[in-house]
Amino acid sequence: MRPLDYLKAATYNYVSGPLLQKTTMWDLPSADELVGDASGLTAIVTGPTSGIGEATTGVLARNGAHGAGANGRDAPGLVAPAFVLACRSQSKGDALAARLASEARAAGRPAPSLEIMLLDLNSLESVRAFVAAWEARGRPLHLLINNAGLFHMGAGRSTTKDGLEAHMGTNHLAHFLLTLGLLPALRRGAATDAGLRRLGGARVVHVASSMLMFGRGLACDDPTMELPGSYSAEVAYGRSKLAQVLFARELRRRLAEQAGDAQDPAAAAPPNKAGGVEGAPRVQAYAVHPGYVLTDVVRSLPAVVQRAYRLLMARILLTPEQGSRATLKAACSPTAWRDSLPTGGFFNCDAKPAVLSDTVLDDKTAAWLWDWSARQVKLPADWDLPARRGAS
Repeated sequence: MRPLDYLKAATYNYVSGPLLQKTTMWDLPSADELVGDASGLTAIVTGPTSGIGEATTGVLARNGAHGAGANGRDAPGLVAPAFVLACRSQSKGDALAARLASEARAAGRPAPSLEIMLLDLNSLESVRAFVAAWEARGRPLHLLINNAGLFHMGAGRSTTKDGLEAHMGTNHLAHFLLTLGLLPALRRGAATDAGLRRLGGARVVHVASSMLMFGRGLACDDPTMELPGSYSAEVAYGRSKLAQVLFARELRRRLAEQAGDAQDPAAAAPPNKAGGVEGAPRVQAYAVHPGYVLTDVVRSLPAVVQRAYRLLMARILLTPEQGSRATLKAACSPTAWRDSLPTGGFFNCDAKPAVLSDTVLDDKTAAWLWDWSARQVKLPADWDLPARRGAS
């Protein structure tokens, strides 16, 4: 990475971004207001037991527990709501479910419908098993929130169980496989009354980061930095986040293209259902920068550094619930499609569409990434979707 490019990325992500982010968020609605009524919706959240994922799950759960009647049966015309905690750890999932149920009882609300399904994004086999288990039950899906991620700050290069560079393998490739595997379920969800009424279909949201600036493009000749001396944890993380945004953009393009295909009229939402935009696809894709949030991102650093980080940054950084608002805007707002058209589906931490660099808006790189990702996870490049028209 050129020194000037690194300086720009570091200045924004470590200084001006964190210091100034709250100045653009003073008029942002609360997380609950952004969600509104989520009754009847079925959602999967990856990485739900800590940080932004835990906050996102909590907000969705407390606003979506009313899809089932007091007698426990489905409310008329709604799909029974379920917020699926896609966890690596059963015990952490159980603890979160118990806490959310306790909070609901204390607030006089019905207990949310929560389900724990094991998912280890460090293993593509685990992703395939998760998808197979979901499909075996033929369940619809309205919201897929690809929130989980890792940042091995300051560490050397490591790999997933499949031998993939850890950041790219976990943050992007596992979610790529999960998303494409769950597209049939998303299409089922998009066809339900709850999906059409509330979302204009179904949605996929990728929790990315402005750290994509460190990605310096994807370096198509060595995207996972296998060449000797090429590895940097910051760059690896940045590339994985850039990949998430490019994947969301290319998925969005392909879904919209499919929606416009006369051979598949059911792929398009009815007029004025999805943010007032006629022809928006029934399955919509978004990516967000959640902001600079006080989480355990520094967990790989020495304990004294972690304590100093939390002490010094508590007043500057966002809380996890504040950081969940961009995700919830993309997931639940009736105007999300229309609002994000100029940015290809990307929202900043203030829940407003953000203008991205030419690197992110590069359609050729997005198409290349799709094909490369499909090869890495051993899927055909046009899995369940047509290839881009005119793509070489």
